[in-house]
Amino acid sequence: MPVSTVNAFPDRLTNRPFYGLNMNNDIQLDVRGLPPPEPMERVLELLPQINNGEKRLCILIDREPIPLFRILESEQFEYSIRKQPDYSYEVIIWKKA
Repeated sequence: MPVSTVNAFPDRLTNRPFYGLNMNNDIQLDVRGLPPPEPMERVLELLPQINNGEKRLCILIDREPIPLFRILESEQFEYSIRKQPDYSYEVIIWKKA
């Protein structure tokens, strides 16, 4: 089921990351604008919440998080990534079945 960036991530009015749940109980995290390693730390902090396979973590991030992908694969998570028109990335993470 694809996630709509427009619906999943409202317009940002501040530089603070956005946390929340959409209608599908997906956890949304917007870490655009945060300096490293803060985006990685925030993602890793939320991974236990999707460990049961009922939720996904939907992330907006400024750069392709290649180091994160190695961690996800070693911890049995799957992910999809899509480059956005503004050159940020949308990453969706879920637990392998």
